Amino acid sequence: MCTIVVVGTGADYYKILGVKRSANDRQLKKAYRKLALKWHPDKHLKNKEAATKKFSEISEAYEVLSDPEKRKVYDLQGEEGLKRGAGGGGPGGPEGFNGHSSQDTQFSNGGGTFHFEGSDPFNMFESFFGRRDATGSNMNTQFNFEGFDSSFFRQSGGMHHRQGGRFHPSGSSAPEAPMSDLYEREKNIITLSAKKFPDLKSKYIWLIEFYSSRCEACESFRPHFITLAEKMKAHGIKTGAVNCDKERQLCGSKGVKEYPTIMVFLGDKGIRYDRSDSHMTAKTIFDFVTEKVSMSITNLRLPQQVEELQQSVCRKGWGACLILLTSKFDTPLSLKALSFQFKDKVAVAEARGSNDMIAQHFNVHSYPTVVMICGGKERLAYEVYTGDVKDITAISQFIQKFENKSKCKELVTKAKKLSEKRKSELNRVLQSSRKDLELKRLSELREAVGELGISSTSFKEKSDFISAILEKQKSNRRHRYHHTSL
Repeated sequence: MCTIVVVGTGADYYKILGVKRSANDRQLKKAYRKLALKWHPDKHLKNKEAATKKFSEISEAYEVLSDPEKRKVYDLQGEEGLKRGAGGGGPGGPEGFNGHSSQDTQFSNGGGTFHFEGSDPFNMFESFFGRRDATGSNMNTQFNFEGFDSSFFRQSGGMHHRQGGRFHPSGSSAPEAPMSDLYEREKNIITLSAKKFPDLKSKYIWLIEFYSSRCEACESFRPHFITLAEKMKAHGIKTGAVNCDKERQLCGSKGVKEYPTIMVFLGDKGIRYDRSDSHMTAKTIFDFVTEKVSMSITNLRLPQQVEELQQSVCRKGWGACLILLTSKFDTPLSLKALSFQFKDKVAVAEARGSNDMIAQHFNVHSYPTVVMICGGKERLAYEVYTGDVKDITAISQFIQKFENKSKCKELVTKAKKLSEKRKSELNRVLQSSRKDLELKRLSELREAVGELGISSTSFKEKSDFISAILEKQKSNRRHRYHHTSL
């Protein structure tokens, strides 16, 4: 026996939204968001009447198809079936969407009864994109359609939950049960709670989103936060999310009054992202974290500063320092994350802008390069990280090797032997003729020039290094002659 579905006459809601008859809830929401933004009357000031009609049709279509009972009636009987059941007061009737009525009308679907609530299309728009203004009147300023504007996310008047196109303040009795967590299957985003939340003992920086599972703006922001979490992981920062439907007390204690709220935590100190004057995107939040996370990182300019660092702060904690040699002029977020992770254990410094003098100090020839240097007077007691500089986890493991102070003891012993060997080699270089120097490898000459404290930034040819060494020989002879004559 076959069941024949007869669709009545009237508006084709599926065609209006541009979706298939099999469209699921997520596909319906996506279609509504796209079309509502496209046809909002405030975007069509020169043809507002036609845009308002189209805007209402889109809202009406979504209102019906997003409700399982209404959609069932519509699929069997079409728009006319809704009108007949609603006594003419439903959508498309004299007091439907076009009349901006919110009157409830009860009618039967053959197996029980349900209420058909024709919603104001502007109220529905608010439920997705935030309130129009504090009074709830029509928008008096033009909505920003170019991206995720702050008004896209803001829900004024405290925490709200979306409920059938309406907002319910947190704490009120909403008939819907909270939806599942937005990020429960995302491996880079950790679900947090009052029992599991960053505190003073946390060794990682945390970026956290506070959201409501019934907030349409939160759902819209979800793909951006997932992208952001992946980027934060690459920089050594943990990402978490708190469902305020389940953790109201925690959200209240953090001053959360709107969804989504983004905060970066250093220990138990939270810094809130201000959405008021910028679009809320993965990039703007990444820039916010980079700007607001401030750590004590020494900027090295001269080799003498390296020696001073080595003989002072590098002696504290684990007895070692981390130095980043980079061609950039801004401190990378990953270095700040490492500084926080190893605070009170390893001091952190950087040499910016391709500082060749400091690079020569460590016999480094490319950027970026990470070096661990041991505290004390042995300037050669260091180890260069040879792994992938983009792998923050591997760099962290490299640093952790220095927790055992035997690591630095080993490097100091090697440094003393190497120091004696280099002194001997350097003396031979300073006594070599031009012909002898020309027989040496470029790497040997570069190392010798570095040991002599000569800047080779402008050197391009092997002859440049040879000339510099010969000039140093002349300088030493003049110095000895002058000292003898005295």
